[in-house]
Amino acid sequence: MSIELLYTSAPKGLKQGSRGFCTVLSTARTPINIASRLESLSGYRQLYPPENPLASQNPIAYSHYRIVVAGKTLSVLSRITAYGSDYTGRTNKIAHHVVPDPAEQVAAGPAWVMMQPTVMRTSWSGQCETPERGPVIPSENLEPGLCNAWQSVAGDAGWGAVVADILMPSHRPPTWLIYRNDQQSLILPLINEAISLLPVDQRWTATFSTYATNVPPDVDCKLRCVLEGTEEARFASVKSNVIDMTKPMSLPTENELTQQARGIAPPPMQLPEPTHQTEATDDEAHQPKQLVTEIDLSQEPDFLPPQGWNPSHENRQSSDLQPPPLQPPTLPSAANPSKKHILLPVLAMLFLAIVGVSTWLIAERISGPKQSIPSAALPSRLDGNPGDADADTNAADAHLAGNQPASDDTNGASMSNTDDDAMSSEFNGQETVVASEPRPITMVLRYNPRQLRDAIEAVDAGTKPIFDHLNAIGSISAQLTKMPAAVGWRENPNPLLAAEQIEIPDTDLSISPRKAVVRRVDDLPSFSGAELLSFIDETSRELILSISIDPSRKQSVFADHVAAMNSMAQAIHDLRYQTDQIADKESFLPTTTRQRVTRFVKRIPVNESELIRGVMPIDNSPTLWQYATELHSEIELISGKGGPSTWDDTQRAALLAIKASLDEIAQSYESFRISLETLQKGQRLHVPDMFFYDADQKLTAALDIRLIVSW
Repeated sequence: MSIELLYTSAPKGLKQGSRGFCTVLSTARTPINIASRLESLSGYRQLYPPENPLASQNPIAYSHYRIVVAGKTLSVLSRITAYGSDYTGRTNKIAHHVVPDPAEQVAAGPAWVMMQPTVMRTSWSGQCETPERGPVIPSENLEPGLCNAWQSVAGDAGWGAVVADILMPSHRPPTWLIYRNDQQSLILPLINEAISLLPVDQRWTATFSTYATNVPPDVDCKLRCVLEGTEEARFASVKSNVIDMTKPMSLPTENELTQQARGIAPPPMQLPEPTHQTEATDDEAHQPKQLVTEIDLSQEPDFLPPQGWNPSHENRQSSDLQPPPLQPPTLPSAANPSKKHILLPVLAMLFLAIVGVSTWLIAERISGPKQSIPSAALPSRLDGNPGDADADTNAADAHLAGNQPASDDTNGASMSNTDDDAMSSEFNGQETVVASEPRPITMVLRYNPRQLRDAIEAVDAGTKPIFDHLNAIGSISAQLTKMPAAVGWRENPNPLLAAEQIEIPDTDLSISPRKAVVRRVDDLPSFSGAELLSFIDETSRELILSISIDPSRKQSVFADHVAAMNSMAQAIHDLRYQTDQIADKESFLPTTTRQRVTRFVKRIPVNESELIRGVMPIDNSPTLWQYATELHSEIELISGKGGPSTWDDTQRAALLAIKASLDEIAQSYESFRISLETLQKGQRLHVPDMFFYDADQKLTAALDIRLIVSW
């Protein structure tokens, strides 16, 4: 008999004293350790809030996991998705888990079971329930056959065999499958077709998730499907074991299972007909044996054509129809043309090299002296790999910290000697000349952490969108001895705008923004979904760059960063929210256990700025996430034993509720960690070269700026 559990946000849960995200329906007499484990599998990340017109496109996570509880392996069928807003107005989810009895693991397999309308719940009645048994599992078998869904999606039904091989029992690492949003309704049928190719006794070892976010490390999940554009998809895209359905797909291998997926049954094995030997006549005995059987090409072949064979090719030699030899034939030494084949290309390459060098020398003589500054406009461009990013970042960080490296490469000027047409300049107090090709420098623009604090407040208040804008800022201590009169991103300089006062935020939340009087640079390049601003500090001559990002632009180059900032704000909010849930339950615990929980609760600050600092990994100090992990291990050890025998039902229920909250915190931490990695990796941009001019329109400095927008 199956058991089931329904998990969502409610003002009152099934367990005494539970509220918020909690169990609202559970089969009667469900073991506590199984119920607790099912609750821990209820994590979900929404893409669109309830009021968003695209809210209906939030993915449904269908999963079949295999977990071990008390030494016993269980199959868990799960359906998790967004569920509007809860009773507090916050975003909600609904998770339904079904654990079928081994006798109910029908031959059709787990994907087919979840596709049946009577098995997985899609809503909650609003009343807490304890039904006597779980859903009835229908019985059915699936015969392997043509994988029509794979044929329509990938163009080759053979992909069903590739996925079937992934789902077979093995110790290989998980495989990732990336799909588009418009393909999400096809993922479960695609997996079902692949499972149908497996032997019946292997179908319930096929584990998968159609929307894999934060899969616990101790859960068996061989195929992890992720939506294009999510943090998981970006992580999966750099893996070798990935199937990307958003791009043209080429089948990696073929075998008998591939033909089966294409609907081609394996040919029956035929035994050779018995032959009757007769005595050979004297003439026949002296005839050579015929080693090759003649083929009548006028008859239809009774075998399948090889891969890539095209019957439309007409002028085909008879030799084309013969199988290729296993080894290339050995040529007699006298007929071996290898020396000629080597000599001719060498002579040809030597001739071309002589012609090329001669042409270059003539062109150099004719072209005359080079121009110092190219007259063509320098277009804005996006650079995904600006050279040695790590070295550039270190140099830029030194500037942001106010440290001046001695290297000329990092002081913002190009100071190599040029020819007689070179232009003089004053830079860093020295008379130098400006090269025609500026050397590259890198500036790191940091996000203002105060924005994250405001975002947490927005999540608390249920405000959408969480961010109305994102801003990152950075400066480089170039310290020109004279204020330039004009700056040009292209060939035409533009005068600096009138002086104004701006605030420059600090990355430390406890330090107030500093004020500076600056002159703004006009006519800046733009990027998709972002506006770049540039200033020169009148006092320090620092070059200040700021980028303002519009979070509403879905096609922005910063879409990943917007999603990451949203996830971080949501994760920190959830940490505090679940801590409040824990605080509500701690009073029900016995003294010793309550003291452990209280120590953790007191570590969570109320102030948002302190909360942000507490979750950030700084100077190897323990983070709030680590404290939560330590408490989680202690509570899991206690709850795994069901609690001491002296505990009453209220104390046990409080313990399980606290463990469920800690499970939610663990999932929030994983989301936070992935998001922080995305922001720390940064978005690299390459803007046009920046030219500084004096009042006489004379070029005084030139910068080739590479931007890294990062946390």
